[in-house]
Amino acid sequence: SELARVNRFPTPGELGASIAHEISQPLGAILSNAEAAQIILDQPAPDIPTLREIVNVIVRNDERASLGAAIPPLVQTPEKTP
Repeated sequence: SELARVNRFPTPGELGASIAHEISQPLGAILSNAEAAQIILDQPAPDIPTLREIVNVIVRNDERASLGAAIPPLVQTPEKTP
């Protein structure tokens, strides 16, 4: 029924909470990885391959945190059933 279809749409509050999570989780990971990179950089002989890997993870998390990446999976419209 139409009511059942409409009930599958997220409420504004649910949508806001989902977007906040999709953005804040990768931002937290970015901070943790940046702090780890700082610790490595403070070493007398920093491990460059490890730093490169950390920076790559930071870039991927930044891409995840972007609104363009976070929103589309959350606002897919359920298909209307006959």
